[in-house]
Amino acid sequence: MGTHKERFKVVPAVYVIFQREGKVLLLKRANTGYMDGLYSLPAGHVDGDEPAVLAAVREAQEEVAVTLTRDSLRLAHVMHRQADPSDRDGSTSASIFTLKLTPGRVNQLTTSLISAANYVGWS
Repeated sequence: MGTHKERFKVVPAVYVIFQREGKVLLLKRANTGYMDGLYSLPAGHVDGDEPAVLAAVREAQEEVAVTLTRDSLRLAHVMHRQADPSDRDGSTSASIFTLKLTPGRVNQLTTSLISAANYVGWS
């Protein structure tokens, strides 16, 4: 029998792009111990055997108190990010979703892990 080689592992993650009037919602990270003070899209890791689209629904609810359904999301892109050796999470495979419909108000922070939420535009 041959030697079994350990397979390369990635951490599955999801991001949700909220757009309004040509701007994108960014959240300022806080109290996580990882990249605090930097801005990010609403995002998080996929839990267990959870489908990526349902992880995106859950993260939208947890981070910005917006209730979405799997049908309100469209998979826009999948990205593999090779980790720097110092990155605690390792490499990630990120599923990036956009909304099919524009949500209502998105500025209610529901976690102490976010210190600000702002729609940001590029000129």
